[in-house]
Amino acid sequence: MGASFATHMLLLLWFFTATFCLSFFKAEPHVSCNEKEKQALLTLKRGLTDPGNLLSSWSPDQEDCCRWERVRCDNKTGRVTELHLSSPFDVDGPWLYYKKRLGGLRYLILTHLDLSYANFYGLIPHQLGNISGLCYLDLGGYNSHHLYADNLRWISQLSSIQYLGLSSVDLHKEVDWLQIMRPIPNCLKNISAMATSDDEGHELEYEKNLKYVKIIDLSSNNLSGSIPDEISVLLELRFLNLSQNHLTGKIPEKIGNMKELESVDLSHNHLSGEIPPSMSNLTFINYLDLSYNNLSGKIPSSTQLQSFDALSYTGNPQLCGDPLPKKCTVEEKPLNENTNRQNGRPF
Repeated sequence: MGASFATHMLLLLWFFTATFCLSFFKAEPHVSCNEKEKQALLTLKRGLTDPGNLLSSWSPDQEDCCRWERVRCDNKTGRVTELHLSSPFDVDGPWLYYKKRLGGLRYLILTHLDLSYANFYGLIPHQLGNISGLCYLDLGGYNSHHLYADNLRWISQLSSIQYLGLSSVDLHKEVDWLQIMRPIPNCLKNISAMATSDDEGHELEYEKNLKYVKIIDLSSNNLSGSIPDEISVLLELRFLNLSQNHLTGKIPEKIGNMKELESVDLSHNHLSGEIPPSMSNLTFINYLDLSYNNLSGKIPSSTQLQSFDALSYTGNPQLCGDPLPKKCTVEEKPLNENTNRQNGRPF
């Protein structure tokens, strides 16, 4: 009898322990998306052409839109926060592309919107600036400049943006480079100290709601003109890609102030002049491509700049010094300020 009592007690103890553990480790109930956001997504789908049926789960019959493909929601509130609508990289496969305006987006409070690599064409809608909570926006892709922008002032409304992808977007109608770069400092830590007399009003305008920008990809954007000196105030920038454009002029002298830079690609442009000595200050840089420009003079001596192979500098016939096989002659070495003054040459 004693053994039987002990057995019953053990079973009872096991039952209460198991019940307690199940209660303790019970997952929090799943929060479904609200009906308004579900209808907004269905409105968005009606503006898409989906030959591969990639959005088959986006259906009125599927009650919880948080479980739909390419949709991410906040686990606590059930609000839709992310849309991943990029097309597959397999060009032979089914693509998702757009047949009219992206209706429904204005009803969503998104932080992440990926529309990259889609057959999206026409003018970028300025209404994207109304999604002010966006931290990530990617409109880039290999669409042969079918997508274009007449101006990018709407970017100034994206006060939380951390990633902005505009690769292959045609920006040639954006004639003022400063219109592109001035909105971006809206995401900076501090810009007021870099204001100039001509631009102070613009700088102060974007000093509000300053955040951080870490990545800029404006490659293959059909951009012309020079790289604005204001880019050097992007002190938190880590990745800068301005390749495959028609940029002229010099690399900004103060680019070395951007000490967080890890990757710089300015290749396939028409940049001229010498490589700024300040680039030697980029101690975190692990990728550099200045190839196929019109750069000249000696590559500044530094552990960082000489750590890259010659491919990073190739296509600049007037460039010399390590790691290029072409060695610098006296004539090709940059003249210092005293020599310029003695010879009466401008500097």
